Amino acid sequence: MRFLHAADIHLGYRQYNSDERFKDFSRAFSNICNLAVEQEAQVCLIAGDFFEKSSIDPTTLLQAENGLSQLRDAGIMTLAIAGNHDRLRYRETKSWLDYLHAREMLTLLEPGERGWVSEGDNFLDIDGVRFIGMPYYGSGTEAVIGEIIKELPQQNWDGIRCTVMMMHAAIEGQIPNIAGALRFDTIDPLREFVDYLALGHLHKPYQAPSSEPWIYNPGAIENRSFDEAKFVKKGVFIVDVDESGNMNVRKHVIQGRSFQTVTLKTDRYGNADQLRDGIFEAVEKEAASWPEGSRPVVNLKLSG
Repeated sequence: MRFLHAADIHLGYRQYNSDERFKDFSRAFSNICNLAVEQEAQVCLIAGDFFEKSSIDPTTLLQAENGLSQLRDAGIMTLAIAGNHDRLRYRETKSWLDYLHAREMLTLLEPGERGWVSEGDNFLDIDGVRFIGMPYYGSGTEAVIGEIIKELPQQNWDGIRCTVMMMHAAIEGQIPNIAGALRFDTIDPLREFVDYLALGHLHKPYQAPSSEPWIYNPGAIENRSFDEAKFVKKGVFIVDVDESGNMNVRKHVIQGRSFQTVTLKTDRYGNADQLRDGIFEAVEKEAASWPEGSRPVVNLKLSG
C-alpha cells in the first residue's frame, strides 16, 4: 500500500488580488496530482483546507474537479477532511466538500450519528490499512480526541496492519505562541492504535517527535503570507506500508512560488522620482541573485 499525504492546498485563494497567485494555488494541486499518479499511489490524503473558503467560484470548483478526476481516472482514491477554511459555516447544511463527496470525486471522512469513530462515516479500511478522519474542531479538539480515544478500543481490528488518522490541528512546539496547539500528552494515547498521524493546519512542515516520529505535517506548498516564506521543504509525504504494517515515509518537496524581501533606506533620496529610481535599482540588484525565471513575490520594505 502506498499513500500520499498532502494538506492546506487552499484552492481559490486570490492572494493580493492577483490572478497569477490564484493560478499558483491551482498549480500546486496539479503538481500533487501529477506526483500521486507518477508514484502510483493508491490513496491521496488531503488533511484539511482543500479550499481557501467555504464559498467558492466556478473556476475554483473546476480546478478541484480537474485534479480529482485525474486521480480518480488513475485509480487513486482521495480521502479528505474539512479544515477551518472549508468547513461548514453557521446555518449551512452542505459544503463544497460534501458536493465532491456526492459526486464520488473524493471521500469526505467525518463522524456520523453512530459515534466519533464509525465505519463508513469517518473511517474506512483499504487493503488492511485503516484511515480515520477528524475534521477541524477548534477549541473543542481536545474534547473530541478524548471521545475518540474512548471509542477506538471498541472497534474491530481484525486484519488491520496499519492505522492512519487525519487531523486538522496544531501541535505544541512548532510555532511559538500559536493559540489552541495540542499538547503531546493529549494525543499520545492515540498512539496505541494510530501508527501515522496525518496533520494539516500549520503551514510549517515537520515530523514529531524528532526521535521517533509518528506525527507528520507536510506544510502548505504556496505561502499565504510572508511569515511562511521562512519554512522550507514544503510538499507531501509518500508512505509505503508493507505486509507487516511497517512504514517507509519519504518527504517529497514541491516548490511553490518563492517570496523575496528587498529593504531600502529612503533618506538618501530627495524627491519621489529619485526614490522611484532607487527602488528599481535596489530590486534589480537583489534580483541578480534570484534563480533565473523564478518571478518571486517581492516584499519591499522602506525605512527612513
